[in-house]
Amino acid sequence: MKRTKNLTLTAILTALGIVLGITEAAFLNFNVLPGAKVGISNIVCLVVLYLFGYKSALFVNASRAIFVGFMYSGPSSVIYSLPAAIVSVSVMYVIKSSLKEKVSFVGVSVAGAFFHNLTQVVVAMVISGSINMIYYFSYLAFVSIMTGVFTGAIAYIVVKRIKRI
Repeated sequence: MKRTKNLTLTAILTALGIVLGITEAAFLNFNVLPGAKVGISNIVCLVVLYLFGYKSALFVNASRAIFVGFMYSGPSSVIYSLPAAIVSVSVMYVIKSSLKEKVSFVGVSVAGAFFHNLTQVVVAMVISGSINMIYYFSYLAFVSIMTGVFTGAIAYIVVKRIKRI
């Protein structure tokens, strides 16, 4: 029964991540920096990582990247978002599991946001054949710290409240 419950919750959270990703792409794109977003769907990824583990979080984040890419942004965005989703979840998992008590939700989230942006820039450099994209990363790195703090703090509150239930 527990496996069915976890699978059901993971499916619901995957759907929520997709809805949040589409909502953000449609309404919360402030165009401060091209490609920069708050990453509210990453709240769901963090919650799943802490409640259900790496495999579930990887599934949720990869599914979100694929569905949102195809449904809203187009197939070309999947080329950037899917590798970034995989790398960011993997980095968050490694940091969370290896540094357990030394790194908070916020620290894990900032690392995930940072590596998400780094991966997208690396993909852009490979596709464009230009190393000059690395200069853009300095701006995205700064944004990733702010958004990582925001999403990590909210994910912490959500997980804390879910664990009380």
